[in-house]
This record gives sequence, structure tokens and C-alpha cells, in this order.
Amino acid sequence: MYAITGANGFIGKHLTSYFRERDIPYRSIGRDSKNVDFKIKELSRDTNWEEAFEGVEVIFHLAAKVHEINNSKNNDLSLYLKNNFEATKKLISDACKVGVKKIIFLSTIKVNGEKTEFGFPFNFESSPNPQNAYAISKYKAEKILIKYGLERNIDFTIVR
Repeated sequence: MYAITGANGFIGKHLTSYFRERDIPYRSIGRDSKNVDFKIKELSRDTNWEEAFEGVEVIFHLAAKVHEINNSKNNDLSLYLKNNFEATKKLISDACKVGVKKIIFLSTIKVNGEKTEFGFPFNFESSPNPQNAYAISKYKAEKILIKYGLERNIDFTIVR
């Protein structure tokens, strides 16, 4: 079975629809209790993911605090770290406890930076250069997934 965190978000809605239309078994997880199988209160180091991940083999981790255009709290690093780094760290730990085999993590291209020179787009070999709180928190989450994935023998994919 698959689990989808952030199931009510933009990408989560499309992924759950894809699975539903093809009768692929999944568990939707989100903060909005109306259209999810499992509700979480918040994204933080205290989030308990274990029950939501029972019987799950693959997690699509889409849940995150995303950057908001024209919001004065856009660079509150502690808020982004709580939601994107600490919650992901706890998610990985809980996933390992219940035997999840793979985590697919949706990061952001902003980890690579804000722009490139004309004719030189970001690619697989681009060096990370996160420049705002959102990008920094997602990069830290990537690094902890790599670390825990290798240490705890859990497969992972990071999508920027």
C-alpha cells in the first residue's frame, strides 16, 4: 500500500485522484480531516506517523509548509524548519519503525537557487544553493533523508 502525506495539497489531490481512478490502494494523510483517511494535527517533530504508516510500503511525502508570495513570514526559518525538516526527520524515523520500504520526497528546485545564467539550466549536477527559509528547510530535509536512508537501509527518491 502507498501513503500520501499532504493529500489535500495541489500535487496530493492529483496523486490521490490518479490512484483512485486506477484502483491502486493508498492511504491519504493530511491536516484537513474532510477528505483524508488519516488526519494529523500539525507538521513537527512531535507528529506521530506510525499508525498512519502501518501496512504501508511506499510513502509519497508531499506535506510541507510552502513559500507564500507576499507573506512577511516567508523567511521565518524556525517555522519552515519545524514543518519541513523536523517533521520529515520524524516521518523517516517512524517509517523505519513500521517497516516502510521507500520514501519519495517532494523537495523543491529552489534548493538549487533562485536563477541560473541564460542557457545553463539547473540539472542533476547543479550544486545546492538554497537562498530562503523554505529552500533551506527542504535542503535540510533532503540531507536527513539521505543520511537516515543509508543508515537505516530504507530506499528513497528525492524529487526537486
